[in-house]
Amino acid sequence: MSSRIAVVGGRRRWSVDQKLSILREAFGPDGSVSATCQRHAVGSGMLYTWRRQALSG
Repeated sequence: MSSRIAVVGGRRRWSVDQKLSILREAFGPDGSVSATCQRHAVGSGMLYTWRRQALSG
């Protein structure tokens, strides 16, 4: 998996695989939402939005 992200119009674009990997890191058994957000420079609100989207299909 590539760690590159696309920046389009000043916004980052995360692939589905990247989002799922970040979610696994944040919500896994040893996960930390705060640490994951800092490590990937993403807001906690975005992380919870991705989780809601993943759970709804």
